[in-house]
Amino acid sequence: MTNRTPTGTPKKRFPRRSAGGIRNLRPTVGVCVLALAGSAYGEADAGNVKLEQVLVTAQKVEENIEDVPSSVSSIEGAEVEARGAVDLTDLNGLVPNIVTQRVMVGNGGSFAIRGIGFYETDPLADSKTQVLLDGAPHARNTGVLHDQLDVERVEILRGPQGPLFGRSSLAGTINVITKPVGDEAGLTGRLSLAEYGTRHLRLAAQSGGFMDNAVRARLSAGVRRYDGHVENAYDGRSLGAIDASNLRLKVDHALDNVYSTLTVYAVDEDVDGLPVTSFIQDPRGVADGDVHRVRQDEAGLAESAEKGVTFRSDIGTGAGTVTLLANTQQADFLSYFDLDGRAGTTPPVRGSGLIINLGFGIEHEEDSLEIRFRDSHSERWDYTAGVFLFGEESTRISYQNIGAPYSASYGLEDAFVTVEAGQRTKTAAVFGQADFHATPKLSLLLGWRATRDEKTVDIRHDPRPPPAPQTPPRTLDLTNTWNQTTWRAGASYDLSESAMVYLTTSTGFKPGGFNGRATRVENIGPYDAEYATNHELGLKARVMDDRARISAAAFVTDYEKLVGLVRRPNFTGRGTEAIAINLGDVDIHGLELESEWILTENLSASLSLGYLEASWAEFLVDLNNDGVATDNSHLDVILAPRWSASGALRYLRDVARLANGRLEFRLDARYQSRYNAYGQSNDDIYYRLPATKWNGAISLLWGEGNSVALFGRNLADEDALAFAYNALVPWGTFDPPRILGVEVQFTL
Repeated sequence: MTNRTPTGTPKKRFPRRSAGGIRNLRPTVGVCVLALAGSAYGEADAGNVKLEQVLVTAQKVEENIEDVPSSVSSIEGAEVEARGAVDLTDLNGLVPNIVTQRVMVGNGGSFAIRGIGFYETDPLADSKTQVLLDGAPHARNTGVLHDQLDVERVEILRGPQGPLFGRSSLAGTINVITKPVGDEAGLTGRLSLAEYGTRHLRLAAQSGGFMDNAVRARLSAGVRRYDGHVENAYDGRSLGAIDASNLRLKVDHALDNVYSTLTVYAVDEDVDGLPVTSFIQDPRGVADGDVHRVRQDEAGLAESAEKGVTFRSDIGTGAGTVTLLANTQQADFLSYFDLDGRAGTTPPVRGSGLIINLGFGIEHEEDSLEIRFRDSHSERWDYTAGVFLFGEESTRISYQNIGAPYSASYGLEDAFVTVEAGQRTKTAAVFGQADFHATPKLSLLLGWRATRDEKTVDIRHDPRPPPAPQTPPRTLDLTNTWNQTTWRAGASYDLSESAMVYLTTSTGFKPGGFNGRATRVENIGPYDAEYATNHELGLKARVMDDRARISAAAFVTDYEKLVGLVRRPNFTGRGTEAIAINLGDVDIHGLELESEWILTENLSASLSLGYLEASWAEFLVDLNNDGVATDNSHLDVILAPRWSASGALRYLRDVARLANGRLEFRLDARYQSRYNAYGQSNDDIYYRLPATKWNGAISLLWGEGNSVALFGRNLADEDALAFAYNALVPWGTFDPPRILGVEVQFTL
């Protein structure tokens, strides 16, 4: 059962010659000058070693990445999981013009692709970057940063992906693809031990074929413990201790032309103490000389649990392939943290006298179903057509604790509920994309999608904490629909057997919505949908006799009706609440370059470079809550570094005294220039300063899949802002410091 593809899977009419050879090395880091300087030497010394073909599913069908007329990066699973890497934030800076960060809520992720960023943790808000797990949508940015387990590759599609991927692919799409079930029975494992009490164990067991070789199974499990690297200067305890577990079972079944996979997964993560820095008490986190030291009288917590089932079936027919992809998942999140930064007898700084301990719990359920058909009977036409259905229910309960006389302690157990918001979403879409291979060199494409979103929101709020005089709770109930159309058109031309240029225009959208924190009718919304139109010119080529691969793109994006958070008076009139509104329009343009190089038979390198210009075309909004709209177009766009670069060197050397033994040396770096992490103020505290993160490893490898490695992450011990926000007071979090460790991998 080595061929797992049903008959009828389409083949491109005029394929370019494929490249074979060593394992493909995806971009991971950056010793850029050294990598390029060595290329001349590699010309004579690399022999017949060539880069391997890279397959991606960026157009809903597996194909060579060099045939895809758009900016796509594919990162091997070994790079995602290996040498201390944990989740999607470890990909930050790895590919051009992408920012991936963690927010301190519900395992939430903050993503930005080409200057279109998103950090909202309200479960009523749709993301601007779509995250998929094995092709199935993960609708909320809460939960997307659970530990990665058994990953085959991560595909990152830059730019709007509206026609094929639909809602919330405004900035792009990240698809985490887990390892398929293999043919042979066996056990593999990976154990990492590192500083700050890091223990990370991952195991995967395969059954091999049974039931007349028609069924196979793969069980993967992971556990991680981490003691935390942030010190609470108030009581001396460590903050950010993590206890995480991850489980996935995959069962494959093949019968004639039908190939099906059932996946069951569950993840869980508890964090004891949230390392949040108040920028009023500790500006930029360095007032006391250490960004990893905070003062909190309430340590806080974060709890995250998620489980789901995904079923996929590919049915081969004489005309093409029918694919059914269904997913259901449930998730629960709870976060509680101290924002004021005051502890014990610390005198309050002017303007920060209020005790601010906030939290919220989220209950989320979602279901999705996609049925699509991929044509393969025509030699000149390829097309995909399908329907997509999606439904979800989300509930958010907001907590607040402002201390005595309303609360006996600062803890969650004595907090009161301020708002309870629920939302029901129903989405239906039809889509299609056709590729016409007009000549052996010229191909044309056209894609289209029509989407209908309906959202109903129920908000219940209690405006005053006990024992204050109570007013009856109010319940608000609203429904709204959004009808969206997105399209894509373009052409690609083969300059030679190993080079292609393309020109495309693509559109994407994020649905409008309601504000789950609102206590006033006028603050609930709805706000309008967001739109992006991207024009892109690109080149993809193999050079140096298939020992180098280059991908380059230039793009211009019109981003309309950007949604961001502002503060407005709440129901009591004595405070404010954060709500989402349409802020304005942004103009974006930039350049991207990715490349891989085989310099010698033993030395390989990768290099990426990104340039991004994002500026406000219109930003006329009341930001300071004085009732007067002002021109704010001078503010920097959030999460949009002008320059980003990464590269890697990998050197292999045989070990003579060890059968099939090799030494591997890896060094990588990732650079991002200064950028604003908040987007509504140009104050210095909201900026992440220019930073270069260096990672390295020395490994001894032997046999098939056995290794021992010494690794280091953030070797320069760079202090870099990870996230910044203003929730009544400005606050932020910082990336981890340098971490050294050892990792053992084995195969049985």
